[in-house]
Amino acid sequence: MGGPGPEKQGDVQPKDTGTAPAAAPAAVPEVKPGQEAVVGKAAEARGEAADETAEAVTGDELPDNQYTRYYYDLKDRLEKNPNLQGPLTNMILSILLLAAKYGHYADMMPGRFAERLDTDEDLKDKKLNKDQAEKVCEGKGETEEATLAKLAEAEKKLGKNFDMDKASTKYACNILWGIDDIDNAASLAASLKHTGKETSDGSVSIYEISTLEKIKQQDDIARGTILIFIPDLKKGAKIVAFATGAKDEFKYFDADTDKPEIFHLRGDDSKVKSDFGLMAFTPNTEAYKAAQEIQPEGETPAAAPTEGAQTLDDFKKTADAALSRLEKDNQSLETMLTDLELNPNSDNLIYLLTSAEATEADAQKTLTDIQKQADASKSKLSAEEQKVIDEYLVRLKAIAEQAKMNADHARDLESRI
Repeated sequence: MGGPGPEKQGDVQPKDTGTAPAAAPAAVPEVKPGQEAVVGKAAEARGEAADETAEAVTGDELPDNQYTRYYYDLKDRLEKNPNLQGPLTNMILSILLLAAKYGHYADMMPGRFAERLDTDEDLKDKKLNKDQAEKVCEGKGETEEATLAKLAEAEKKLGKNFDMDKASTKYACNILWGIDDIDNAASLAASLKHTGKETSDGSVSIYEISTLEKIKQQDDIARGTILIFIPDLKKGAKIVAFATGAKDEFKYFDADTDKPEIFHLRGDDSKVKSDFGLMAFTPNTEAYKAAQEIQPEGETPAAAPTEGAQTLDDFKKTADAALSRLEKDNQSLETMLTDLELNPNSDNLIYLLTSAEATEADAQKTLTDIQKQADASKSKLSAEEQKVIDEYLVRLKAIAEQAKMNADHARDLESRI
């Protein structure tokens, strides 16, 4: 599958274009004091798999993109400071290498998959249609026999393109809800994330984003809970699995064995070994059904905006989403910085440094993009509305500055650890 690889670039590293890289990984999972041995053991296993995958990928084949720049930067750091090398750092380096050459591996970077649901053109506006939302709320899926027949038909039509991602997504959507027209994990994740009702008390989502640890803590995991994960680092393919409602049991369709498979999230047979590239969703259908959506009355359609311009409401939605994302990233980084000051650890430092610099670049690019939107919109807005936009820009500038301070702090730690 897939087209031809990128042209070779020789031994010359990609030139710095002078622009901040586009969407970058968000803050990485925190490793708390006392967990180093456990994390190190898991990282060693993942690192060995990553090393095997990376053997066939050499630096001189990399295209010029943000992950190539992250790869060379980290590689240079490790070469200059061998004390930073270890299973975890080797794993991160290998993931960056794969992400640079093969785009789908980028989703293994912390926060990347979740982030692109709101930035990719084909995902950011995707949501369940009315019929799909009703089926999700009803929770009446197809029989196993009928679902497998649909999968066989799809495989016959798509051939080799009917991969693990498509097969497991189609299986889950049919078994849970009888929906047959969502055909990949990213579309499913975007649809669940973006489907909600605006009420007088705020937004109510049909599914809520959760975490692996929160779901593991549930005695009986709610049927329909969705996990999207990458079990095989070498392949980078996503699997969609769903909770059956029996304790911690999850089910998915395995395109390699060509049959449904079961695992237990808290058991030794669990297929979810880490949270790299993972997204978790829990059903919120009862609250969604009960929510009374606000129905605008008597609104006059706004005139078509000039290119690049936005209404104040559109601008606020864009800015609020950016503020929420970057504030969360900064808070996570600040916690990790504090812990690392108290418990120096080279593996954790590389995690932190990679994330801090990615967040710094993301914050600066976001500020630049929103500033352009503000400039294009202001001439169409009242003085009071312009004041609101200026207040948003002040907050975004403060967050971008905090992201830079966090990155500077991480770089300072690198020089001391």
